[in-house]
Amino acid sequence: MINITLSDEQVISLIDQLPQNKKKELLEHLLFEEWLDSPEGQQLMKERENDFENGKTLTLDELKEKLKVNG
Repeated sequence: MINITLSDEQVISLIDQLPQNKKKELLEHLLFEEWLDSPEGQQLMKERENDFENGKTLTLDELKEKLKVNG
């Protein structure tokens, strides 16, 4: 696999070329990743781990929906 290095400006230029729905999808993904690193996200992930150990868990889509509802 070949690795390339892009400047911030090049990444932004690539993002600008995306269709609006893909930009929204990317933004939601980045916000979700940022939220996962927050104390609230870490708590929910811990709860998810506990639920999984007890035989029940949320799918990633359900977890994202819970984030949208609970902020």
